[in-house]
Amino acid sequence: LTVVAIDEKRAEINRLLAEEKVAANIETFLDEAKRRVEVVVLSGV
Repeated sequence: LTVVAIDEKRAEINRLLAEEKVAANIETFLDEAKRRVEVVVLSGV
């Protein structure tokens, strides 16, 4: 591998890791939101 190829792979790996971290953070946020939510059903509406 050349230096350019290594730098390109490093950038690709960093991008993938960042995407995975964002996805994990979204999943955590949604799980916490589901635990906090309260649904009230209004009848006769």
